[in-house]
Amino acid sequence: MVKAGVLQDKERLELIGGELIEMAFEGETHWRAKQAIISWLLRRLPPDVDLAPDGPLRLDEDQEPEPDFFLFATATPVNDVRGGDVLLVCEIADSSLAKDRAVKAPLYSVYGVRLYWIVDVINRVTFVHTLDSGVYGEPAIIPFDAALTAPGVSEPLVLSDLLGP
Repeated sequence: MVKAGVLQDKERLELIGGELIEMAFEGETHWRAKQAIISWLLRRLPPDVDLAPDGPLRLDEDQEPEPDFFLFATATPVNDVRGGDVLLVCEIADSSLAKDRAVKAPLYSVYGVRLYWIVDVINRVTFVHTLDSGVYGEPAIIPFDAALTAPGVSEPLVLSDLLGP
């Protein structure tokens, strides 16, 4: 599509419901939070868990959201990872909170993503969605100064320690 001139080379798009959807702009706060969380996790992940940043999560041929990162078992090649293989999907929300909650949460639950974090950098809380009987119930709302538990990581993640009070 880029070669045909339909899309610009640097456009940020993701495939949701068979449609190309423009992704929200990632500002300085978003980038800082993403970099800090990914760096923290990479230093602590066990060898059997891998992290895929900023790429498509191929749920099916019409669904390829691009989360900020996701965790999966290293035994599965990243291009073969599907919803049920994912240990954690994380979206950093500064301008995308409504979409992350209303569009992506139901999408990830339908495809069996067991754990979905929305890190709300504006309100300094993380919405933790946990799959239970095939659906997400109400998310736990974890303030930045409380501990999060990432799959495979024994040390708690406290976002205020990474991002400041």
